[in-house]
Amino acid sequence: MWHIVQSGNLQEYGLVEDFISTVTDTVPELLNPDQKAQLLLGLRARVVLELCRSEQITDTDSIQMHLEQIKTLISTWAAQPCFADVQFPESNFVDHVGLLLKDPEEKEKFFQVFHSRVPC
Repeated sequence: MWHIVQSGNLQEYGLVEDFISTVTDTVPELLNPDQKAQLLLGLRARVVLELCRSEQITDTDSIQMHLEQIKTLISTWAAQPCFADVQFPESNFVDHVGLLLKDPEEKEKFFQVFHSRVPC
């Protein structure tokens, strides 16, 4: 799993997400609910941003699918008592992705900053 993340193999991030869910379901004290939510949402967000990074965004359906999965995860988690105190900034992320898809200049500026702060 670490190799998948370290290599940036985004096509396999779903396996990492499944692994994290399985491990934390088996050993719930490994991560608290907030940490688990942030980790899983971070993996999904990374996939979405990498899909947005390309010069010509041709896979908007896939981006929308991931955004819908993010919304579904958040809705499911928000309904659980253990996540009652967790803040989910999903709407800001979804709105920003929408801006990146519509505004090429904003996208270019964002990825100049994003690329310099996130290791590949």
